[in-house]
Amino acid sequence: MKPPADCPYTVNPPKRILRDMIKAVLCCRAHCLFRSLSDGEVPLCRSWGTEVYRLIWDSSFDGDTVVRIGRLGDEIRLSRLHRRSHFARPERGEASLMPCDWARVQEAVIATNFWALDPAGEQRGLDGAFWTIEGRRKDVFRAVHRWSPHGAIHDLGRLFFALAGQPLAGAKLY
Repeated sequence: MKPPADCPYTVNPPKRILRDMIKAVLCCRAHCLFRSLSDGEVPLCRSWGTEVYRLIWDSSFDGDTVVRIGRLGDEIRLSRLHRRSHFARPERGEASLMPCDWARVQEAVIATNFWALDPAGEQRGLDGAFWTIEGRRKDVFRAVHRWSPHGAIHDLGRLFFALAGQPLAGAKLY
């Protein structure tokens, strides 16, 4: 996916430097769309790890959550940011994950066929949650947007919440 021309996170070096650069940092369009939610969350293109996944869950009535899982070599990290309501102060947390947790993430990503999914779903509503699941493998980026999904996408989101621990592990997802 190429970055949008108006993305504030795209690196556009001066023309004299451009010829010397091998590649520019790609932007994460979903981060640009949801940066008001992020509270310090960095664009996925600048996020830690060679492979990173992030779930942004924005509920109509139950607040919002960002869970990011990244891997760099043998190290696997999870960070979470959760607001119980849109007006509440965010609760943050970080954890190291085990290789078996990363294997579960990989299995869920494969089960959803994440890298081939249509970026936008057609369903919308008033009472539910807007989900954005992003992935980056080195310089390849993908974002999938859904309204209260079911099936494998819901299962992937549930795994993100479970790996994040309490209070998210027990949260009702819709």
